[in-house]
Amino acid sequence: MKLVVVGAGPAGLNAAVAAAGCGAHVTLLDQMPAAGGRIWAGSSAPPALDALCARAAALGVNRLQGARVIAADGLRLLVEMPTDARWLAADRIVVATGARELQLPFPGWTLPGVIAAGGLQLMVKSGLDLHGRRVVVAGSGPLLLAVAESARAAGAEVLAIADQAAPARVWRFAAGLVHSPARLVQAMRLRAALWRTPYLAGWRIAAADAGATAAAGATAAADGALAAVRLVQRDGRQQSINCDLLAVGHGLVPELQLPALLGCALTARGVKVDALGASSVPGIYAAGESTGIGGAIKAALEGRIAGLAAAGDDAAARALGPALRRERDFADRLHEAFEPRLDECPRPDATTLICRCEDVPWRAVQACGSWREARLMTRCGMGHCQGRLCGAAAARLQGWTVNDARPPFMPARAGTLAALASRANAQE
Repeated sequence: MKLVVVGAGPAGLNAAVAAAGCGAHVTLLDQMPAAGGRIWAGSSAPPALDALCARAAALGVNRLQGARVIAADGLRLLVEMPTDARWLAADRIVVATGARELQLPFPGWTLPGVIAAGGLQLMVKSGLDLHGRRVVVAGSGPLLLAVAESARAAGAEVLAIADQAAPARVWRFAAGLVHSPARLVQAMRLRAALWRTPYLAGWRIAAADAGATAAAGATAAADGALAAVRLVQRDGRQQSINCDLLAVGHGLVPELQLPALLGCALTARGVKVDALGASSVPGIYAAGESTGIGGAIKAALEGRIAGLAAAGDDAAARALGPALRRERDFADRLHEAFEPRLDECPRPDATTLICRCEDVPWRAVQACGSWREARLMTRCGMGHCQGRLCGAAAARLQGWTVNDARPPFMPARAGTLAALASRANAQE
């Protein structure tokens, strides 16, 4: 049985190892140059990653790094490699495509010095020195604490952590960590390392200001770069914090282009799967953040279950069910506490760019009645990122359904598109 696993993060690696251990011939694809996904990327990857990679090698898993799925035809995937493109046929597929950060637009979010929270963390892992930099971390979710600690460890002065989630929900989530001792200890360590940094629950970003408009007393910013961030509470009370780096993250959204293209049924959180990770399409399984945001432990368990089930060992897969239910319960609490709610989100003004690739302002998108209309009338989502950033923001702010699934769903070389076209012509 030939199994293709797409994504080499915690879910994909565990799926590949579990299936190969059952005798399946496994090909593991990932678009990054090294395994680990975004969660294990960088120089501080955990020992578990090395152990999984070693186990995969011992079991004969064929790993293809720098491989991007561009299109699909049933259980055949068009994969672009660094030097060529090829169609890969499979008997079964496990989709473990992970997640990306949700970035919500606000006035000033394109200023130099405003950066995605996860992006800052990745750069710190790669050796970025932040000595002498004043950082504010803002948005929503427990990732903010981890990013703030990474920045502090890299030498930054972390001035504040601003979480837009209502204080009552934040404290209720924190209290619930008593049921997850390991996570409680981790949270306590992070907070202890940042004990001098104010944690502002219930504050959202109002705007990022450049040097000319920053609050009095701000140091000179270089040529319109970030000089201050304005925060606001629901009652309208505001405060301005002078800084030179603003790390922003509003949680994660699953990468669903491939499962949508494959025809998998989707829910509000991700791919709809059964207890064994099987999707609505026979032969296609999903695991990890693609089924709903929940962290590395949930992803690893779902990966093992999907890998075992895809390889035919349903009994071993079902035995992991109780542990997975506990992790999904935690994911539910995480969602209830930190899922960005419209009345708590940053609010773009009329001139704020929502599509940075095509320079489309918010007023143009607001005038449209659907995501499809926005793409047709404004070119929103037609740029390099193919709507990954602006599509998720439009879905959150406008309540639109955004599930584009037309190949190619990411930029590709001309030779790859020729391979796609030649297959389409052969089928006519």
